[in-house]
Amino acid sequence: IMNNRVLFIPGVFSKAVSFLFGPYFYDQINFLNSQGYFCDLAPLFQEHTREKTTEDLIKIIKDYRPSIIVTHSKGGIDLLDALIKKPDMAKEINKIITIQAPYYGSPIADFLTDDNIRYKTSDFAIKKIFNGTVESLEELRTDQRSAYMKTHRKVINEIINEVDYYCIASEKRRKKLVPNSFLKPTIEYMYLFHGLSSDGLVPIDSALLARSNNIIFKNLDHASAVVPKKISNFKKDNFNELLLSICNNDTNHCDERYLEEINNYVREIGGTFKKRPSRYEESFIFS
Repeated sequence: IMNNRVLFIPGVFSKAVSFLFGPYFYDQINFLNSQGYFCDLAPLFQEHTREKTTEDLIKIIKDYRPSIIVTHSKGGIDLLDALIKKPDMAKEINKIITIQAPYYGSPIADFLTDDNIRYKTSDFAIKKIFNGTVESLEELRTDQRSAYMKTHRKVINEIINEVDYYCIASEKRRKKLVPNSFLKPTIEYMYLFHGLSSDGLVPIDSALLARSNNIIFKNLDHASAVVPKKISNFKKDNFNELLLSICNNDTNHCDERYLEEINNYVREIGGTFKKRPSRYEESFIFS
């Protein structure tokens, strides 16, 4: 292992998630530590506005100087915003793995903020329970995120070209009469009212970037992969092996043997893998 410092960035409401389901990224951090990596969980408070969170994250990255960054949920878009503001940081990062990041927003954020009563309820809950601001939720709206991604498209593409970049998205299979996830109500809402397959909080398409290596799992909700409590039948040990395989690769991200190894791990878990397009392919896809 040549570069072995890994920074994990959790999602929003991370303290509540850890209280309910166990420490965030507990299994991944312990497993990678046992394989010779040095892992840290970013001490980030994400219930602030994006501007404040990004400012804090930039300082954390400069202090920790990781070569690999793994994020979950909102942590992924906070990292992207930090790199947009400080693009030179991307040159010091070898790999980025974002898990279920709402790059293009979440209809759940729309639902909670597009009605006055729901907006005030969300505002009260975030302030009183999490000591945060409702703007942290508004900034996850699909209209705001889509506009953001369009505005910063050029620099986002430059960042992805600089780093070996992976996006992991998922859906939780619907079972009409079986409560197979604690997020079943939101899974059903997004499917029935928006026609979207999702993990319960983030639609598949929202968590993927066109130029990155993209992985889609077919039976994973929004929390099961990153908390120690067993809340679904997802193959977490295999998932941790997949992360290790991605971290271990020191070759160019176009190396075919490496990509085939990743593909085999993904298939074992029950997912699909689409490697990033080559420069030749990009000339047709993105011209």
